[in-house]
Amino acid sequence: MAETNAILGWTLVSECPISGDVTDLLVSGETAIAAYKTFRDAAIFTNKRLIVRDPQGFNGKKVEIYLRRI
Repeated sequence: MAETNAILGWTLVSECPISGDVTDLLVSGETAIAAYKTFRDAAIFTNKRLIVRDPQGFNGKKVEIYLRRI
């Protein structure tokens, strides 16, 4: 529940393109619907789950991706 509360506290700044590294994670029958940028992260909504893309470090070369079933 704490993770969900953190997600609900996000401010979605604007819609953004769906990243290619996220489309590689989609399972059979799953489609990406929309992606929204926060200040640095991105929240990608699919028909099956929420994917959070979290760049790490100063230049964001390392990326952590979190998956949450809807």
